[in-house]
Amino acid sequence: MQFKKSILATALLSVLTLSGCNSGSSDTATSTTTINSDFPNVKMCLTSNPIACDNNGVMTNNDGIGQLVITAQDKNKTIIVETDGHTFSAPATSTFVTPITTLVVNAMKNNKNLTVTDAKNTVKDNFSEFTNKYPNINIFGNPNKNPILEKIINALEETSVKYNSVDIADLVNKAMDVSDTSVPVIQEGGSTENIEQPQLSQDAKTIKPQVLKIEDKIQPIDLTTLFTLDGDSSVLTYHVKGMPQGLTNKGNTIEGAITQAGAFTIEVIANNNGALSEPATLTFEITPVVPNTAPTVIKAGQTELQNDTDSLKLTQGESIGDDVTYTISDLFNDIDGDQLTITPTFKSTKTNTSNGITVTQKGNQLILSGTPTNADEMTLTISANDGVNAQSAKAIITLKVTAVTPNAAPTLIKAGQTELQNDADSLQLTQGEPIGDVTYPVSSLFSDTDGDSLTITPTFKSTKTNTSNGITVTQQNSDLILSGTPINADEMTLTISANDGINAQSAEATITFNIAKGVKPEPLKPDAPYVITPESIKKDFIDGKKWYMTSYLVEESSKPIIAKIVDGSHINIKDPEFGGIYTFNVDKSNSINIPKENQTFNIFYSSSNIILAGDPTEQKGPLDIWLTHPINNQIAKDLQKEQFQDNTYYYLESYPDNINVQSVTLTNENMSDSGEITLDYTTYNILEVNQKDGTILLESKQDTERDTINLNILFTNQQTAQSIANKWRTLSLK
Repeated sequence: MQFKKSILATALLSVLTLSGCNSGSSDTATSTTTINSDFPNVKMCLTSNPIACDNNGVMTNNDGIGQLVITAQDKNKTIIVETDGHTFSAPATSTFVTPITTLVVNAMKNNKNLTVTDAKNTVKDNFSEFTNKYPNINIFGNPNKNPILEKIINALEETSVKYNSVDIADLVNKAMDVSDTSVPVIQEGGSTENIEQPQLSQDAKTIKPQVLKIEDKIQPIDLTTLFTLDGDSSVLTYHVKGMPQGLTNKGNTIEGAITQAGAFTIEVIANNNGALSEPATLTFEITPVVPNTAPTVIKAGQTELQNDTDSLKLTQGESIGDDVTYTISDLFNDIDGDQLTITPTFKSTKTNTSNGITVTQKGNQLILSGTPTNADEMTLTISANDGVNAQSAKAIITLKVTAVTPNAAPTLIKAGQTELQNDADSLQLTQGEPIGDVTYPVSSLFSDTDGDSLTITPTFKSTKTNTSNGITVTQQNSDLILSGTPINADEMTLTISANDGINAQSAEATITFNIAKGVKPEPLKPDAPYVITPESIKKDFIDGKKWYMTSYLVEESSKPIIAKIVDGSHINIKDPEFGGIYTFNVDKSNSINIPKENQTFNIFYSSSNIILAGDPTEQKGPLDIWLTHPINNQIAKDLQKEQFQDNTYYYLESYPDNINVQSVTLTNENMSDSGEITLDYTTYNILEVNQKDGTILLESKQDTERDTINLNILFTNQQTAQSIANKWRTLSLK
């Protein structure tokens, strides 16, 4: 049996050339010592310390060759070899480094007076039985010259017992008596026992290489079938070396799938209580998997599909009719037979949108449906992927959507406008005189070449104050009816818009009216007295109520200020500038006075919530509003638009010299689906709807965006609105 280099991982270090070390030449002579270990990456050094390297040493290369520079001065030094946890040593004059030369170095360490020759003789004394039988064998030389010497060295190599504790003579004697199927094994106490060596089974000798593809599972290998033992084989343990990635040893069975291509060798050694077997060799040849090919487009199928789409006449704004179906089973090919995933994408080449057309997949068919929105060129990209390759096959089909004659916006009939203006000029309107119901037909005022039904929207306003000036315009079928009493002498403009519901552009006719100066009418009186007593205020609103302060009808405003009524005569205002507890009283003139601030709040509106208007502290100053609820836009989300449309409401508009009552009939034009109402070019959010009296509290959307608050109220009763306007006129707004 050869010295088991596979167990030691580096075996004997054979000095092939050693000149200048003991040749008797000058002490400065040098030689290059080439060391052949047969194994790469073995560390070796020349040192004065016989225990370990005192320098970095040198490493053998991939061929197991390394070089040390040794001079004659180094003859008393020690060669040390370190590999895989083993350390072996030899005098610098040695030709081989083995466990036996290590015994020589150990003897010199134990007795520093010994020379190399003395130490060798000490070791030889323990080998007397061997040297007597084999006088021509150098025990410090090549161990492969003698099988018994090889077994002795193997036993020393494989033991974990320190050499100083080993009975070398007993080891030699047991090795001399060992059978061909046993090997000497050093025991923990230092003695030696001859133990049966596991032998390679017939299966191990005849096992064939496994040839597989990457990630194919190997044929499992039972390690217990690779070795035989005359004794109880259950005591055997196994050492596996060179296991490739993907394989595991579970319960003495190698299994799994190798994940890399190449040739792989596994060595398995059986251990019987320290008696090691020869290695059983397992080989595997793993070939790479043939690459999967991405799918490709069948040109004939693509051409046929393009011809089918060319015959489809798509027109802007017209439904494509019944769902259009295209078969795609002959559009792609995959030589690997993979299941393909089809992904259709339908887009405009201009806008990158679907342009109103939807494409869906059902089995091997694509279905087009919908109505093209615009005239355009469309691209249908059909991708096929096999789930293996990142690359997909793509078939591109083009479709054209032709344009239609666009719908024309309505136009104004000039003759009709002239006739209507002549009628307006003949109407003599005077300030303060009711005009009665004046009817103007508008059926001959607009034309629409497409025959679309037109929506007529009249707007009647003063050119000075931008108000209706007491005149109301209503629509009945194809007639406009003017009614009311002009409040001021003014020039009025009646703007009549016509829209076809398709075009954003409307046609407009503008008619002007002149109102001659007369007598300004008296304000309307409310239907019922507008009375709030101090007792009812205290009972309904003062006790425990929180109030919120903001401003009304001004361009700039602070955020709401919270105040709370403490009792019937005190209010606590929370504000960093003028916060504190103020004394107030409610007098019979429907006013609340706060003496400390010298400010009077006039009660001008009462419903389920009370609102107070504060006198301005300076000319044209803000009207402070106190109300008993926080401003909350949530109400707009719960509105039903149908509850308000076609109802007429009254509201107040403030100008530098007046406060006027205006009217509005809520329609699609001035009320949106989102709960917004437009009054005289200003858009308001609905804050609250009082179900009791039908009033609507509004907040200016524009002012909200500027972080201010501007309120307005829609009343269902014109006299109530007029009564409040009369109260406001008493404030110092001029």
